[in-house]
Amino acid sequence: MSALYAIAARVAIKAGDDHLLIVAADRAVQAARDGGHALALAEAHRMVSSGYRRAGRYDRAAQVAVRAADELASARDVPAGARASAQGQLLARAAYTAAKGADRSGAMELLARAGAVAGRSADEQTAGGWFGPRQVILHEVSVHQVLSAPDKAVAAARRVDPRGLPLERVARLGLDVARAYNDWGARRSVCGRCSR
Repeated sequence: MSALYAIAARVAIKAGDDHLLIVAADRAVQAARDGGHALALAEAHRMVSSGYRRAGRYDRAAQVAVRAADELASARDVPAGARASAQGQLLARAAYTAAKGADRSGAMELLARAGAVAGRSADEQTAGGWFGPRQVILHEVSVHQVLSAPDKAVAAARRVDPRGLPLERVARLGLDVARAYNDWGARRSVCGRCSR
């Protein structure tokens, strides 16, 4: 049942229906707790985190994701690869959320934690979703772009091999790189005027 509520939460995100997202995420958490499914609970908490982020409550959103990742670390009944994948997704998402909240040091620390977990996640496509070293770099691009470090965003993007990535991830990478180049150009323009 938790999986159905998580799907409803994802649909709500795509539709921009924050009220439905909050309700579906809350029900997903309750159903996962009732069923005792650690991975389902982690996914439900990821949806809750998304709800807080969409509401602009970045600190709370990051806390929910990090706590869920930490709780999942002790779920020894979950296969190691699936556990690492889910933890990494939560930590990478928390890093992006911290960046949205202008917490540069928090975002970088969480990216480092996600990177460490990625080293334990051999398969990028798992039952719980998609995660691996490239996912961490994709989040790094987004984090630097959000934190107004376009040069670092572009440098990170150059380390990504887009072959085999889901189309949505390739599109997101392209948008982040385009925004970074736009920001970089705007900065050069402003700095050029300042030096005159």
